[in-house]
Amino acid sequence: MDDYKKYCKLFLTFACMTFFRNITTLICFSLAVSASCYSQFKFEKSVLITKENGHPINDVRSFKKGEDGFIWMATSRGLCRFDGSQVKVFGEGDDLRYSLYDQFLESVQPVGNFIWAGTGQGLSVLNTANNTFRHYQLVNNGKSDSLKRRSDQGINFLYKDSKNNIWIGTRDRGVCVYDKTKDNFRFFTIPEENYPPLIP
Repeated sequence: MDDYKKYCKLFLTFACMTFFRNITTLICFSLAVSASCYSQFKFEKSVLITKENGHPINDVRSFKKGEDGFIWMATSRGLCRFDGSQVKVFGEGDDLRYSLYDQFLESVQPVGNFIWAGTGQGLSVLNTANNTFRHYQLVNNGKSDSLKRRSDQGINFLYKDSKNNIWIGTRDRGVCVYDKTKDNFRFFTIPEENYPPLIP
């Protein structure tokens, strides 16, 4: 009978310990999940972004705050996302679905779940929902059918207007706007006869 009481007491102790361990685990998990839901940093004061928190280089060409709350930066070493404490870098790679075609960025423009990056080799667009990229190079009548290294693909400026249209300022082809319905670009050119005369 004493052994029976001893085993019952031992079983109850073990059951209580298991119960409390499970409750403790559940509370810790709940706190971790709720903390991650509200982990976006509030930029209320200046923050120094350096190599210690993952920034690849002391060179930022352009930066914008996205609708997701992150700070997106164009650098000569890739596209950077700053969350308030750490920098995630998207650079060049072999698989273009998950990397930039060219890591030398001049400009960045967040639009919803998409981050447009103007590079020395055209445009790269990051889908933040699945961290995949699509890439564009421009020719005189719109987008190119293929990607290849060219000297005339520099994108200097990106701008989002009030209707979420993306305007692109190029180094060699002037200004164009992205047409979402056609997944192509429409250029705005000035006829050569309208150029101001250059008098030496």
